[in-house]
Amino acid sequence: MSDIPDDYADIPYESCAHPKSHPSSLAAVASLFGMEPCSLRDGARVLEIGCAVGGNLLPMAAMYPASHFTGIDLSSVQITKARAAADELGLGNVTFYALGLEDLGPDNGAWDYIIAHGVYSWVAAPVRDKLMALCGRLLNPMGVACLSYNTLPGSAARAALRGMVQFHTRHAGTLEAKVAGARELFAFLEPAFRDRPDGGGRAMGEELAHLREVGDFYIAHEHLERTNDPCYFHEFISHASRRGLRFLAEAEIHTMSSAGFPDEVRAGLRQMASNAEEAEQYGDFVRNRSFRQTLLCRAGVDVKRSISPDRVRHLHFASSLEPLLLQSPGAQAGAQARPQFRDPDGAVIQARDSLTAAALRELHAVWPAMLSFPDLLAKAAAACGVPAGPQEAAALGSSLLLCLSLSRGVEFRLHPAAFQATVSTRPSTHPYCRWQASRGARITSLTHQELLLGPRERQLLGRLDGTRSIAELETEFPDAAALLKRFAENALLV
Repeated sequence: MSDIPDDYADIPYESCAHPKSHPSSLAAVASLFGMEPCSLRDGARVLEIGCAVGGNLLPMAAMYPASHFTGIDLSSVQITKARAAADELGLGNVTFYALGLEDLGPDNGAWDYIIAHGVYSWVAAPVRDKLMALCGRLLNPMGVACLSYNTLPGSAARAALRGMVQFHTRHAGTLEAKVAGARELFAFLEPAFRDRPDGGGRAMGEELAHLREVGDFYIAHEHLERTNDPCYFHEFISHASRRGLRFLAEAEIHTMSSAGFPDEVRAGLRQMASNAEEAEQYGDFVRNRSFRQTLLCRAGVDVKRSISPDRVRHLHFASSLEPLLLQSPGAQAGAQARPQFRDPDGAVIQARDSLTAAALRELHAVWPAMLSFPDLLAKAAAACGVPAGPQEAAALGSSLLLCLSLSRGVEFRLHPAAFQATVSTRPSTHPYCRWQASRGARITSLTHQELLLGPRERQLLGRLDGTRSIAELETEFPDAAALLKRFAENALLV
């Protein structure tokens, strides 16, 4: 990696929290597939490669003092800022190093979690191999690696646009000038591709519309980096296999499901795919997928692809699925319509039975808090007037697995994050959130979600140290009650 220039000094890549890379999320997915991963509560070791200024790693370290976190990045500028932030926060369980992959060896120990977000596709082939080799060499027996990368066939439009950007900005002398030139090109092209009926034109139009909303850092490092090589999923997995690793799952497991495919496509998939890896590759063809966050484990791990409903009984669940009022004017009298819920992407999901519907309503009522499976079963069964017995447990477990495969609106963890979903008499937030509030608009919630807060919201958040009552806060912030409610809904209170 030492031959890669330090362009971050010009336009640093925006360092923020990546929720699906959080070890608590990785552990939940791994446990679903039969692994026994280390918990952050028990002192896990976490390595992030390409950590930048620590936006993903620092909140983990602040909220899980029993674990140790290490971040490496080639950019000495970024690492200096990350170290300064850790010192300001008084975090003794996180270390940052300006190192390349070749500088990490067995002397640094093995890792329970290795995170590499935005690295694999953006480095030359020899460096990609060093990254994969490091994961294969330094991952603990029950460890999980999370690597994100651009995929084909979906990245074809982006790759074509990258070539156009490289041509258009060929005479620009600085990275800032290249970014400005790229935006000029995007503005020129977008009207030509807007509402194009052909598939290729439509994909380009969607990419151009997306680029209108992104920051300079994204354009610089997605379209102007020296390397950006998308690959097919099967190529990535073959590379992992050569380095002693195997496919575990996707960080977002609902993207592994074929439930949204037409019936004839699902039938064809069952005929063509002989294993999970092939099913994933054919699924990418159908979806025209452009990006993945793939979880890998050691090749010797027995990954259990057939997930029994019993495997959810030790998990905690949360759901943002919104219950919908049923309106079926054409239904016959006495007909029982299946309860419906809207997920965060606008899709409508039907509950398979009254017990499932009751469980989803219970979760929606306490969102963003989580309920353990036994508590959720008890509440849902009571709401339906049925016993919370083995038959009901099996039925609810099966339904929750189906929900996980259908929507990102249902979340699960081995252990819930420590936050308050209601406003206390003397509200308080985590010291890390107060520290962030004094420095900018981006705030990381206790569930590792990125939030953008306005100036007044940040001022109020900075006051929440547990010493002031709501009445005292309202003297300075008349709308404190409404703001505090929003903080609670977004997991910012402890």
